[in-house]
Amino acid sequence: MVSGNNHGVSMSRSTILNVKNLSLYINEEPLLESLSLSVAEGEMVCLMGPNGCGKSTLLRIVLGEARPDQRRLADILTSGGMLHLAPDTEISYLPQRIEGSLPVPPPGDTDTELRSRTQAIIDGVPPLEDSQLSLGQLQKRTLARVIESRADLYLLDEPTNYLDLGGLESFEEAIAVLKRRGKALLIVTHDRTLADNLADRTIYISPNGVYQSQGGFSAAWDLAFSDYEARTHRAADIRSKIKQLQQDARRRMGWSAAKEKSKRGAGAEKPHIGKLAKKMAARSKAVAKRAEAEQKRLNETKPFVPKKVNLKIGQYEVRNRPVASFDRVGFTYPGSNAPTLSDVEIDLSTQDKVCVLGHNGCGKTTLLNLICGRLEPEMGLLRRNQAVKSVYLSQGLKGFFSPGTLLRNLTDTGVDETTIRQYLGAALLRRDKVTNSVESFSHGELMRAAIVKCILQKAEFLLLDEPTSHLDIESIQVLERLLQDFPGGYLVVSHDRTFVENVADQLFLMAGRRIRLI
Repeated sequence: MVSGNNHGVSMSRSTILNVKNLSLYINEEPLLESLSLSVAEGEMVCLMGPNGCGKSTLLRIVLGEARPDQRRLADILTSGGMLHLAPDTEISYLPQRIEGSLPVPPPGDTDTELRSRTQAIIDGVPPLEDSQLSLGQLQKRTLARVIESRADLYLLDEPTNYLDLGGLESFEEAIAVLKRRGKALLIVTHDRTLADNLADRTIYISPNGVYQSQGGFSAAWDLAFSDYEARTHRAADIRSKIKQLQQDARRRMGWSAAKEKSKRGAGAEKPHIGKLAKKMAARSKAVAKRAEAEQKRLNETKPFVPKKVNLKIGQYEVRNRPVASFDRVGFTYPGSNAPTLSDVEIDLSTQDKVCVLGHNGCGKTTLLNLICGRLEPEMGLLRRNQAVKSVYLSQGLKGFFSPGTLLRNLTDTGVDETTIRQYLGAALLRRDKVTNSVESFSHGELMRAAIVKCILQKAEFLLLDEPTSHLDIESIQVLERLLQDFPGGYLVVSHDRTFVENVADQLFLMAGRRIRLI
């Protein structure tokens, strides 16, 4: 573990959770190694890192579904280390995905301040039975129940999923109230803004180790990069040593071989030369072993490199042309008593990089469907430029890819396989992976592949509906680079605040059935 300026827990706070040297293995492969952390009263600690690095597993271990000394499922999961909870600790747990009934601690004497925050989180969730709610609605309701429960330690796994900007603000305010009440929070999140705003400590789990720092994601990421720089210098030194050792070994082995050959006809000196040749051969082998040891050390020292995307292959030019123009457009869904949109006025071009914000259900997806022609306005005038090549990436990429391999899905772009592989490789989808079935890819990988396909098709304008949902930080950062390099324009619906800051040139707010520039 690499630690930042960790000044430790204040002596005035009692430690609720203490984990020391915890290691997890799946099929004998390390998932987490030697993780140590503590959470005290009034503290929020964030666990961040790529999907599959063990964050959710750690929460389940703390919850008690698996103990650090337990072996289960025929050694599929084996863990070791120490985990200590303060006596009589009440835990409230929010899983990443709600499946079936979830036991939630009964509500405590929730004060008005906290209740107002949780009510804002579930704003818009209908008063129905849990079984009648959508997954997103159920997630919000369960999150509100968990926050209101009387607990000492809150374990929250990606709690900001499905929250709009208003819900995010209310959630952050609720967390601040819990911290003031002396509650301990261990949160798995990919929300960089949330961590920067509220985390007392952030633990970033990378392919090259665990980085722990005071503060939020930015501090932990800076620590990972400073360690990367140090590892890079060490790796360069080791490479130089390996090169010298290999040259020395070749030189000694060559000298030994030459002397061994010269024994023929050496006369009285033959025994002496043979002995010296054997000695040099032994030294050569010793030097070669040292080179192997240095190579092993180099592999262990190999720095964690946050790969960046840089699509420079065959970039195409996109002329500035109108995409869509709304003139007092309105739309009402059949059977609804009120319009979803009314008097919408917005102009979009192939050079606009726009993000649309607004609470859930305000009509953002409806706006996208109007732009791409899936819906027609009931009032007003909507002009679409049919000559512009626009591509719509819906939530979850539903229907975007056909069954089959990823490579086959991109061959319909009319581009040769070599170029397709080059583009996918630039998006970190490399080698034989591209011949795998699309069903085997993560959502983050498919989102990157979708953007690559749009570029291969020379798309001029993209419509993206919640593209960062369920993506880890690394996938979001790759997606950011892809959009930053995209030669055309796009309209993005997203509640990821850091993502919006990084990709949008303009922000539009949807409220009161209308849209306005902010």
